[in-house]
Formats: sequence, C-alpha cells, structure tokens
Amino acid sequence: MEQANNQPPIVEVVAAQAPIRYASFGIRFVAIFIDMIILEVAVLVGKVLLGGSAPALSSSLGLVLTWGYNIFMINNYQATLGKKAVGICVVSEESGDLTLGQIILRETILKSVSIILFLGYIVLGFVKKNQALHDKIAGTVVVYKNK
Repeated sequence: MEQANNQPPIVEVVAAQAPIRYASFGIRFVAIFIDMIILEVAVLVGKVLLGGSAPALSSSLGLVLTWGYNIFMINNYQATLGKKAVGICVVSEESGDLTLGQIILRETILKSVSIILFLGYIVLGFVKKNQALHDKIAGTVVVYKNK
C-alpha cells in the first residue's frame, strides 16, 4: 500500500519496558541501616520530649514509631527514606499497587517473624525475586525504581 502525498510510512512505536530489577539483600540492608539511624534519632527526641528514660518506654516508643513510619512511608511513597536513598521501593507482585492491608500485614506481623527468625531475610538470596519471607507471604517485592 502506497502513502499519498509522498509522506513517510506510518510506523508504530512500541515503548520498550525496562526489565524489573529485584533488590538484593545487600542493598536492602543498607536501606534498613539508614532507616534504623533515622528511627533511633526519632526515639531519642521522643524520649526527651516525654521526659522518660525507662527501657520500657524506649522499647514501646521504638516499636510504635517503626511500625508507624514504615506503614506511612510505604503507603504514601512506596519506600521509606532509607529505601528512597538507595533507589528501591516496595510494590505488589501482581499489579505494582499495594493495598493498605498488604502494607500493614507486611510491616507488622510478617516482618516481625522475619526478624525474629532472621531466616526470613536469609532466603532472599535463594528465591527467584529476592523476596524475604514477609514479602513472599504478603505478595510484595522490593525493586529498583526505574529512572
């Protein structure tokens, strides 16, 4: 079929999709380390503001701040400040969009089990999508952000 008026043929352009790069244990560890520093400073400030130095207060405050921080940041930005700093984010295995239920499950019960057993993080190097135990059960993956 010839084009009228000497116009070039119409070419359909298909955007190339960047391959998904799953975050490794090492980069996730760096992100967690950055978040731990941020949260430790927040706990210290909280203790000063509340005027307490009791270990129970520190533990409870740390737990509440950690859960609140992780849930808020991942729900709103798909990443904590540590993850943002190293260029990774948390997405759903299925659609990319996380539900609040997935986030709460991942960040509270499942992540606690992964940390207690540490085995939950060790499996990262042995599974296809570098998923920790809490990621696998919650249906999430940690990936590099496409730039």
